[in-house]
Amino acid sequence: MIVFDLRCSPTGHVFEAWFGSSADYESQRQRGLVSCPLCGSDGIEKAVMAPRIGAKGDQAEAGPA
Repeated sequence: MIVFDLRCSPTGHVFEAWFGSSADYESQRQRGLVSCPLCGSDGIEKAVMAPRIGAKGDQAEAGPA
């Protein structure tokens, strides 16, 4: 599964949606199955996403010595 930040073109609403793949998103969007949960518009596009990078679990937080 992959999560996309999506933006409603007419209003600018931004929301998240999960898809099986990028191809699934494109297929559903082209068939008009992706719509804004706030206003119902089907004018949806991918929003700019910040990468989700987790902290390394094996590094201890450095403190004063």
